[in-house]
Amino acid sequence: MDEPNNLANKSVLKALSVLSALADFPDGASATDLAEATGNSRPTVFRMLLSLEIAGYVERSENTYRLGWELIRLGRLPHLNQGLAKKLQPILDNYARHINETVNFALCGANGHFDIVSEGSAQRILSIEERFVGHHFPPHASSSGKLMLSDLSDQEVLALLPATLEKFTDKTITSPKSLLIELHNIREQGYAVLDGELEIGLFSISVPVRNASGRLIGAMAAYGPAERMKLQGTPNIVESLQRASAEVSHTITAARTESSSL
Repeated sequence: MDEPNNLANKSVLKALSVLSALADFPDGASATDLAEATGNSRPTVFRMLLSLEIAGYVERSENTYRLGWELIRLGRLPHLNQGLAKKLQPILDNYARHINETVNFALCGANGHFDIVSEGSAQRILSIEERFVGHHFPPHASSSGKLMLSDLSDQEVLALLPATLEKFTDKTITSPKSLLIELHNIREQGYAVLDGELEIGLFSISVPVRNASGRLIGAMAAYGPAERMKLQGTPNIVESLQRASAEVSHTITAARTESSSL
């Protein structure tokens, strides 16, 4: 019978060693840095990084690589729901009470997708079915999705989208070119709005959550009935969400610092 070590896929083990080595470079590393750290050739490491980048496990800025948020997304159930989400919950509950609507935090995924990992509800929530944790939403028809798409270049957005976007209501943006106009507005104003594009009567506002270096790591959103949300005024809700975003960013940074020191 073969020993387990003989059955192991050496390419997978090498890729995992690259990820482990990358974790030791908080400011990012080049393929050359990682080749030296792992003892692999630079071409081999470069091919592994390309595959890991496509899968969302690493992120690249020019020639510098960093760990991708797909790693945290995969660890969401054992880590975030039991650890980080518990730390975020008081923040979300506080701002849900302040705005008097439901507030959630979504973690960036790959290609404009996201995962809602924690949610705070105001007393006026109608039923548990309205809660969005664990649900998946189309990037073009959600405020957090549009916000995350706005962090990509126009070329990257067009490469990701089909020629016609799925229609959910008469207000859904179904043209990629029209969506790009919306994304330009989001970049300029610093927040995204969803008004009846996913469900009639559903209104949502999202603001970015960025780390200390300015990289987008997630979105803070408030949602509720359109009439009720608009009565409060978008600027007031945006201001509250921006304060919540700063607190969430600080909490996530502190949690990652704790984890890296263990």
